[in-house]
Amino acid sequence: MKIADFRHIMGSLALPLIVSACVTAPAISPAPDTLPAMRMFQGATTATATRSNRALAQDFLDLTFRLENGEALPVFTRFEGPVTLRMAGTQSEVNQRDLSELLARLRREAGVQISQISGEARANITVEFLPARVIRRAVPTAVCIVVPGVSSWQEYQRQRAQERTSWAALQKREHVAIFIPENQAPQDVRDCLHEELAQALGPLNDLWRLNDSVFNDDNFHVVLTRFDMLMLRLTYDPLLRSGMSREQVAARLPSLLERINPEGSFEAGRGNTEIAPVDWNQAIETALYSSASAARRLQAAETAIAIAQNRNLSPQLKAFGHYAQGRLLAGRDHTGSTRALLAAGDIYAALPGSELQTAHVAQRLAFAALKAGNAAGVIDLIDGARPVVEKAQNAILLSSMLMLKARAQDMLGQAEQASETRQNAIAWGRYGYGSMDTIQRRLREIDNLAPAAVTSGDS
Repeated sequence: MKIADFRHIMGSLALPLIVSACVTAPAISPAPDTLPAMRMFQGATTATATRSNRALAQDFLDLTFRLENGEALPVFTRFEGPVTLRMAGTQSEVNQRDLSELLARLRREAGVQISQISGEARANITVEFLPARVIRRAVPTAVCIVVPGVSSWQEYQRQRAQERTSWAALQKREHVAIFIPENQAPQDVRDCLHEELAQALGPLNDLWRLNDSVFNDDNFHVVLTRFDMLMLRLTYDPLLRSGMSREQVAARLPSLLERINPEGSFEAGRGNTEIAPVDWNQAIETALYSSASAARRLQAAETAIAIAQNRNLSPQLKAFGHYAQGRLLAGRDHTGSTRALLAAGDIYAALPGSELQTAHVAQRLAFAALKAGNAAGVIDLIDGARPVVEKAQNAILLSSMLMLKARAQDMLGQAEQASETRQNAIAWGRYGYGSMDTIQRRLREIDNLAPAAVTSGDS
């Protein structure tokens, strides 16, 4: 959906055309014996990387030779030879299915020789499931953790202060552990597997400038993209080896990329090489990922916007500041939230490869449209964004969007369509949210958003 369509839909809220004096009562949630089966995604995302090989080379170097905290890494590291992986702790059949699909993708798309083993034999990578409280007690800000030099939680507890658990001290990778909370929603586990396994195998940094990657703290992408697989294919190419310096790796990247990515000319320009400034990054961290007060978080979002504007930072950073502001204003300042989201959408719409970011904006605007009673606008926004969200394999976002659409259909008197849409939302929610309690709570929240009148969406 184009941002001009957003503006038409949202602009119509100023002068609503009332077509009904009341709203259809919230739908009664289905009884347990009528619940739809969990829906899961099939196949891999197929989004293509949208930049030159020169830009890809710079991305690879910035991802590979620096940690998220800014610390430089002295040498290139990877696993040398075939990689083994084993699972430990309590996991579900769905978790195993998602892992098997991910390993198959890594072999097929990234050329990584990786296989799962069973039993107690020590593997190169151990994925251990633990109670969430145990992980939180050790690392309060983390959902899941990836640690070098160990193969179990007990070993990590004994060794965590030692050099062997430092990425910067590695000369090559031999053993890595991934710790994931047990009894989580299937999508939460899958997302951890994708992000943490990618870091266990390859790049250790995140870059805000990447709009088509999980190696980005914006959390738009939740499964490994074509760009991510390309970074891993570079990591495990025979031309590279552990112990190389940044300069040695940089010298080999042009010929390597010309071979594995011939469609990306190395002479097409440098692309965006921006590293997010520390103060902008701190402002965004405070705005979205801290426990600060609501006022402090909103102030931080405004600071991020000002930094991006005053220093003419990249479109990605400018847009994300507005997006953060729009999220924080939701429920407090309808007009301000809508204005901020539209500003983010304007930027994302002009940025190649940002269709998923635009879809996230559409979902946020759909909430605003529902609150204003613009049922037709909700449906237009959701229908425009849905194909992108399905392709990105985000069941949480998809389920939420379908709940919004079902409520809008209720408001328009489309009871049969609303029931079908809501069942579909629950089916995706069982994968995305996990528990029916969470799904039911989300349904009630969305049901209660609608006002006492419905608008057609026409201005």
